Formats: sequence, C-alpha cells, structure tokens
Amino acid sequence: MAAATASPTSPAVSQLSRAPSYDVGAHPPAYGGAHHPQPTESRPRETFVRKNDIVTVVLQDVQVDARSARPTYGRGDTIRGEVGLATTNDVSSVVARLEGRMKIRLGDLTSTHHTFVDVPVSLGAASSVLPFTLTIPETFTDRDDGLSYPLVPSLDIQDRAEAYQDELRVRVAYRLIVSVGRGNLHLQKSVEVDLNYEPRSPQNWQMPAPAARPNFAETKEIPLGWQTIATQVKAAPPSTIETIDCTLYAPSSETFSIRDKTPFTLLLQGPSASMRELFVPTVPPKLRKKEKSEHFPPPTIRISVKRQVVCSLQSITLAHSFIIGEGSLRMGTPGYANPGEARVLYEGEIECPDSVKYAAFATNKITVSDFLVLSVAPHNPYFSEFAALNHTIPLKTVTG
Repeated sequence: MAAATASPTSPAVSQLSRAPSYDVGAHPPAYGGAHHPQPTESRPRETFVRKNDIVTVVLQDVQVDARSARPTYGRGDTIRGEVGLATTNDVSSVVARLEGRMKIRLGDLTSTHHTFVDVPVSLGAASSVLPFTLTIPETFTDRDDGLSYPLVPSLDIQDRAEAYQDELRVRVAYRLIVSVGRGNLHLQKSVEVDLNYEPRSPQNWQMPAPAARPNFAETKEIPLGWQTIATQVKAAPPSTIETIDCTLYAPSSETFSIRDKTPFTLLLQGPSASMRELFVPTVPPKLRKKEKSEHFPPPTIRISVKRQVVCSLQSITLAHSFIIGEGSLRMGTPGYANPGEARVLYEGEIECPDSVKYAAFATNKITVSDFLVLSVAPHNPYFSEFAALNHTIPLKTVTG
C-alpha cells in the first residue's frame, strides 16, 4: 500500500462559491476496472544448486526470490534436497543444519546477536549422494522469557534517520549449512545457503471490488461489509474557525491483506467558510508579494499504511516507523450539501508493493504493528486556520 496524496485538478464540490484550485500535482489515474482479489500467484519452482570443490547442495522444488536469488520457504515448509560428495574418503559425518540468527542493535545502548533456531539433521556418510528433508519449525522459544512465539520472518530494518544513539537495527536471517567432517583431525568442509523465510497468513474475508463500492455521497445507512471512521479537521489556536468533519468509509474486515487492493471513500464536509479556507486558504497580505497569489495551494490529503517496529532489550525500547502502503485519490461526486455547507468526496484504493513481504507480528523482543493513517496537512501550517490532522487506526494485517 502506498500513501495517497490528494491534488486533483477539477473537483466536484457542493456549495462552494469559489471552486478551489487543485493544480498542485499530477491528477491520480482513474481506476480502470473492478478488482477481484485472487490467491497470490505461485512463483515457479526450480532446482537450486550451491557447491564448493568437495560438497554440492541441491535444493529441489523450491521457489527462488528473483530479487535476492535466495530459496524461499513458508510456514511449516519442508526443505527437500540432496548432498553430493566429490569423494567419500575419510568422510566421518555429514550434517544439514537450519540456523536462524537474530541481530538487534539499539544504538550504542545495547545489542544482541544470537542463534534462536538450530535444527540439525545427520545424513550419515556412506554414500556420495545423500538425500535429506528438513522441516522448518513453526515456532521458537525465546531464550530470555522461555515462551514460544511464531517463527519470525526474514527481515532487515535499519533506521538512520535518527542521529547518535537512536539508531535501530534489526536483522533476522536464516541459512542452511551442510557440514562434512573428515578423518580424525576434525577437518570440516561446509556449504552455506542463505534462505528467505516468508510465513503466510490467509485472508478469510473477500475484499469488496472497487467497482462495487457503494455511493457513500447518498447513502443514509452503512451497507453490510463496510464501516465508518470519523474524525475532524480542527482549528489551530487562536483561530476559532468551525471544524470540518472527515468520514472515511472502508471495508469492515477484521484483517487486511497486504496483497489486496482495498477500496475506500473519504468525505469531508462542513460550513462553507471553513471548507473554503481549508481548500482555498487565504494568504496574509504581508505575504502576498512573496507568494504572488492571494491563496495558498490546497492541503495535502493522504491515506497511508504505516508500519511501526518496536524493539526491547534489557528494559530499553526503541521504535522506528515508516510507510509501507500508499492510497490513490481521485475526486468523486460529493452529492447534496445542506444550505451553508460544502462537501468534497474522494475515492481510492490502497495497497502495498510487492516488496512488503510480511504482516504484523509480535515476539518478546520485536513487535511489528501496522496502522491506517488519514492525514490532512495545510500547505503552510504557520499561517493556516487549521491544525494538521493525523488520525491513526490500528490494523490487523495478514499476508493473504
């Protein structure tokens, strides 16, 4: 999903005596057709080979991520393959091991770097070709609190936005290690294969198609399968301008899939004077020569999905937030406004890019949470009659 920025060029606005100018960016593309969520398409399966002069590791029937070129597995998957030996002379043991490593750094305050998954499988040493299977565990036990948690997805998060001691670094990585022991001198040859772990969680609720979106400008009752999220754009003290009501209409699913295109409708309505000042803000006389206009550009309106990563170690906690989804916004027909009032209506869809691989999760040390964010930001907050709006709603996300 990506953040939606409203800057259309010719809105339909009810009861505004002067239509606002929205010419502050490209008009979002119109939606071209209904979207019907489909199961995520399976990536092609192939054979993956990694070797050195002694050991060849072959992974069979595996999905390989195009970007990282790593074999990719999901929750509870079985790694299937075989180990080839150039020679069996003096070979005393062959072991395949799944290893998961967790690295957390909270600036210069504290850090941890430890193995939290270790699953060895002995393959013997009697043959030059040794088939093996290794099932990925679905849970792990935290070494500090002793509790069991779902296995953490592969991730690599680094926050360099904050200087000095506030740098947050989180990395969870998996690898398959095949070790060959030789002779009585405990010599070893090994091959390591970096893996992606991407656990999937199903979406059991079908998202409404954008083309089937109700006409919320005229709807008196909320249709089944939809919900309203209400908030307000309020005056910035000392201004006493009247508030503007914001109503976001979104599907009422308890979970939102990062693979779905989620439709929404946003309705802003309020006194005509307030709506005019929000969308056609007046430039103070002392700034008009500099601005070369009597009006500031309209506000930036965004619908986005924000991800927050919180890490805790030894009673120290740091957090990092970033946008993982942006919504598109386009003008809709706002419908009838009461006398003395005005309305502006947007329609759009929000989705995550393919680079977002995992949904929210929580462990003892790492918590990933997702939020839907509605923001209305005046172009010039120092001279605006309105305070910026940032309304945040927790989301329970799944991979779909």
